[in-house]
Amino acid sequence: MSDSPLAAISESTSANESRIRSAKRKLDDAFQIIDNAVARGQRTQDASERPPPPKRANTIRSLYSTLKKYGIKANETTGSRTTSIALPSGKHTPHLSAILSRAASRTKSTFTFKSSAQSSTTLGPLLPPTAEYRPSSLPSFLSRLATYKLTSYSNKPASIDAVAASKCGWINDGKDRLVCGLCNASWVVSGREGLNRDAANALIEKQRVSLVETHKNGCPWKTRQCDDSIYCIPLQSSGMTIRNINSRAVIMNSVVQDILVKHPL
Repeated sequence: MSDSPLAAISESTSANESRIRSAKRKLDDAFQIIDNAVARGQRTQDASERPPPPKRANTIRSLYSTLKKYGIKANETTGSRTTSIALPSGKHTPHLSAILSRAASRTKSTFTFKSSAQSSTTLGPLLPPTAEYRPSSLPSFLSRLATYKLTSYSNKPASIDAVAASKCGWINDGKDRLVCGLCNASWVVSGREGLNRDAANALIEKQRVSLVETHKNGCPWKTRQCDDSIYCIPLQSSGMTIRNINSRAVIMNSVVQDILVKHPL
């Protein structure tokens, strides 16, 4: 019975001490959190108030010092902003010289390609009159027709003669050879020698169809050809016709001055 009050007192004392220690730990943790928050705020404020680091004013000089390290001599004039760089010789820095020469040749080829591409884009493709697709143009038709010669394309029926081939966009390039200036298709018109009438007619009909079908897919001549009315004498105004007749008469007058014409009557 005498030990029970002492035991109760000791238990209460130990419980109080544990509660005090727990409260002390919580208080220390709270102080630590507050200190950390204050320290972070102070660092942020110091960083915001701190002036930015000064810019490097001698960047160019550091560049020249780097170039000098590789053996490249550079002369700088600050007032006029003129800079001359002397490339090193191959004896001192062979690898650097090889790299610079390769880079220079690569840059030159690149800019050459760009300039040629730009010039071709600006000027546009220059096609000869025989390669134009102008089915309603008489000068373009006549320029194709002028390529046909008696020695290279003759003795053809009307359905596949020079006029018919020119209406379909073909030009003559070689013996009985037709070429399209747009799609670059080409073929040779074979002769009818040694064939009977039926075989010759069948061959002519096949070649007439080939004037259109031999063009490559996508070629405009395969879709539309020149009209039949394009092969005609070009009409001129009356004033132009009179001037042409007058100029030709003047030329002929000097030729026939010494010629005596005797009429049969």
